[in-house]
Amino acid sequence: MTAAVGRALVGRCRRSSRSRPAAGLVVAGMALLGAVGSVAQAASITLEGHAVPYRFTQWLQIEDEVEWCHPLAAGQVLHYRFQAGQRMSWSMHYHALHDAATVLREDEVRTVEADYRAPLTADYCIRWQNYGLGPFRLDAEFSVR
Repeated sequence: MTAAVGRALVGRCRRSSRSRPAAGLVVAGMALLGAVGSVAQAASITLEGHAVPYRFTQWLQIEDEVEWCHPLAAGQVLHYRFQAGQRMSWSMHYHALHDAATVLREDEVRTVEADYRAPLTADYCIRWQNYGLGPFRLDAEFSVR
């Protein structure tokens, strides 16, 4: 396994395709690091049980989206870094009770590294979208302080 051993396992990552209805396929553990590429044609992938800090690599087909979520307490800082093989769109939003709001959004970027201080306790999610001309590789890293 990875550094996740011995820590509370939290977070989730979802992959979906806009062109097909969600199939609800579930992949557990660190399968994302190697097997997700072979499952790229599935309409929906949910990965749960990852510790923070966390890294993953994901191939996004045209019109695919990948989402990574993690609970943050007010005042906690999420450090995120990601790089894509081509320009992409990404956004960060949160879910608190019945409320959801987008807090950051960028289009046409390849590399991002920044910190985000959570203003309130909620589940924060980063979503990447491929609206490009072909598939690309996404490498992402996260840590919480």
